[in-house]
Amino acid sequence: MRQVRFFLFLILMSFSITVAAQTTEFPTVEYQTDKDAVISKVRIMSTSTIVSVRVQGQGKGSWISISPYTYLFFIYGSSSYQYPIRALSDGVKALSLGQIYYTNDYSYYTIDLIFDKIPLGCNVITVQEMDGWFWSGIHINNPG
Repeated sequence: MRQVRFFLFLILMSFSITVAAQTTEFPTVEYQTDKDAVISKVRIMSTSTIVSVRVQGQGKGSWISISPYTYLFFIYGSSSYQYPIRALSDGVKALSLGQIYYTNDYSYYTIDLIFDKIPLGCNVITVQEMDGWFWSGIHINNPG
C-alpha cells in the first residue's frame, strides 16, 4: 500500500510539473534595440505568455514605461500573428501601461509583459513596444 501511494505521488508530481509553466531563462535574442533591456525569462502559462524584461536603472530621475501599444509577434504554420499586451506587472503587483515609473538608483528592475498564450510549437517570438524597445528572434523552448 505504501508503494502504491508513493507511485501515485510521483505520477501526480510529474503531471503537475508538466501542466505548470514552460520557462526559458535568458533566451537567445537575434536582435534588440537596447542592450541594457534584457529578456530574462519567457514563461508559457495555461492562459498567458509572460515575457520578463530586466532593466537597470540609470540613476536618479531615470524612468521606465511600457506603452499600451506593445505587441508580441509570431509565425505559426503559414500565418503570422500579433497579440497586444494584456497587462504589466513587477512580479508582485500590477502596473499600469503607459505610466512612468521612476528609478532612483542603478538597481535592476524586472517588468513582466503579459500577453495571450502562444500555441505549442511556436519557438520564436518578437516583442515590440510602439516606438521604444524591440526584441526580434527570441528563441524559446515551447515544444509542440
